[in-house]
Amino acid sequence: MHSWHPVAVHFPLASLLLAAAFDFAAVVIRGGTWRTRCRDSATVLWAVGLVGGVAALVTGLLAYRRVEHSDPAHLLMTQHRNLAFLSLALLTVAAVWRWKRPFSRLATGLGLVGAISLGGVGLLGGEMVYRHALGVPTETLHVVVHERGDEHHHEEEQPAVTRPPTGADSGRQAHQHDNGSFH
Repeated sequence: MHSWHPVAVHFPLASLLLAAAFDFAAVVIRGGTWRTRCRDSATVLWAVGLVGGVAALVTGLLAYRRVEHSDPAHLLMTQHRNLAFLSLALLTVAAVWRWKRPFSRLATGLGLVGAISLGGVGLLGGEMVYRHALGVPTETLHVVVHERGDEHHHEEEQPAVTRPPTGADSGRQAHQHDNGSFH
């Protein structure tokens, strides 16, 4: 189930960013049908985004406990998780506030802060995948490292890629999670 997290995050991310943007437009536009259309569009996007955000959070918590990872990646995962909780909380408060007080500048500002924070969650997620290969099984990593070391895809000279040590010689220390599992 943890592999659903990358699938679950993109739609609410886009929806919530757009919801905050449409709310901002509705506050900036004075009167007229465009203001109402922006507000109505934002309302739908908030609902879809928050429901999707809960799905992303649940799948993320499952992944947090199940993916193979290193100690540095674990620290990044924890930051990613904590910022995701904070972002979703800010965005939920903004959504409820705007529902009670239409066109509230403070709710719009809070929504924008939450959207920026959500962008940071996404950046940390990308960092985990592209820098620490989170979600990629160790066995697959060994195969890919071997493949990349054997093939030269660029004209310039590439440094040789060596296969990392495995098992007891790896030099990595085990890290125990709250649920008793190790990595």
